[in-house]
Amino acid sequence: MQLEQKEDLAQFKLKNAKASIQERQKRGLTWYPIIITKEDIGFGGKVVLELERPAGQQGLHLFQVGKNACLFSNAPGHAATDRPALNGVITSVRRNKLLLATTKEELPDWVLGGGKLGVDLTFDEVSYREMENALSEVMRAHGNRLAELRDVLLGARQASFRAHKADDLFYPNLVNSAAPAPEPPVAFATTTVMPARWPGRVGCSGPR
Repeated sequence: MQLEQKEDLAQFKLKNAKASIQERQKRGLTWYPIIITKEDIGFGGKVVLELERPAGQQGLHLFQVGKNACLFSNAPGHAATDRPALNGVITSVRRNKLLLATTKEELPDWVLGGGKLGVDLTFDEVSYREMENALSEVMRAHGNRLAELRDVLLGARQASFRAHKADDLFYPNLVNSAAPAPEPPVAFATTTVMPARWPGRVGCSGPR
């Protein structure tokens, strides 16, 4: 898995280094340009930024809560690989706005310098970290259902089965909690307005 992660990271960097901002926008990896609409302090005193892209940019994107992203400046004189960047984690996405919880307690000068800003998705290390945690948990399992399933899948033990019983298809809690049958609707009396026998007068019939 570590080899796969290294290769995946290398391919991600290679593709992004060669791709323009417009190409990354089409792939849903970049919002550009963006403005900072709000600045707040989050956990640990880290800066949290609310970023907004233009209302006209309604294309699909891959920005999701929990993904890593970085704020960057498209300042002249910097190549795509050495642009100033501020890393963080996305904590909210709503239409054309997102919240980025940064790793800094103070914003760098280039953020406040008035240059054109954008936000990029960065390499997804969270998925690999979760897979490593899951593998570690499976490897440590002992004397429980997880260990049993692991051993069966790896062929270390035979799978065992038991015959089905009639009680397996009976759910007393479901039967006891069933709602009573609804009562029939109440019949309401109606009044009909109809012409009377005498011209110019209207009569009313009583409830039926």
